[in-house]
Amino acid sequence: MIRSILLLVFLLSSLADSLFCQAFSSIHGTHKSQTALFAVRGFRKPYKERMEINEKKREAKRLAKESEARYQIDPRSVRPSYDTQNNLYIINPNDDGIYPYDPIGSLLRQGPAPFWTRLTNADEYEQGILKYMYNAKVNRNEATGNIDAKINNVLDWQYQKREEMKGAPKVDYTELSEKDAILVPVWAFCITPLVISILQKTFHLGTPLLPV
Repeated sequence: MIRSILLLVFLLSSLADSLFCQAFSSIHGTHKSQTALFAVRGFRKPYKERMEINEKKREAKRLAKESEARYQIDPRSVRPSYDTQNNLYIINPNDDGIYPYDPIGSLLRQGPAPFWTRLTNADEYEQGILKYMYNAKVNRNEATGNIDAKINNVLDWQYQKREEMKGAPKVDYTELSEKDAILVPVWAFCITPLVISILQKTFHLGTPLLPV
C-alpha cells in the first residue's frame, strides 16, 4: 500500500512538471523538448542552452532590480534597533516598512507556510524580518525573501547559507520564476491535498480533505 502511494506521488509530480513544460513551450512558440527527465525523482534538467538563456534572464532581472530606488538603500541606514528590556526589534525611522511583495507573492515563491504566517501571525513575521535585517545587515527586501524561504524549508535554507559562506552564488529569494508561479500553487492546492486525502482514507484518519 505504501509503495502504491509513493508511486502515485511520483506520477503526480511528473504529470505536473510535464504539464508545465507543455504550457511553457506553447507560450513561447516552441515545441522543442527543453529538458531531460531525471528517472528517479521526476525533476527536469535543462539543457546547456536553456541554462545559459535562464542565466542571462536572471542577470537582466538582477540589474533591473538593483536600479530601483528600493534596492539601492544602504542597509545601515534602515537597520533596526534591539530593545533588550522587552526582547523586541524596533523598526528604524528610515525604514518604510513596506514588503517587496504581498502575501500572495509569498505563496507563489515559497508555498503556503509563509503565506499563512503573514495572514495569521503578522507581528511575529515582522519581528522575524527585523531580526534578520539586524543580524545579517541587509535591507527589508532581502530579509523578506530569506525569511519566507526559511519558513518554507529551514534545512534547505540553512544549507544554501552554508554554501554561500563557502563562495556559492547568492540566491535572490525575492525572484519569482515562471515555473514556481505555476508549480507551487499546483502542489499546494492540488497534489498535496490529494495525497493527504488518500492517506486519510487508506489509514482511516478522519474525513478526507478531498473526495477520493
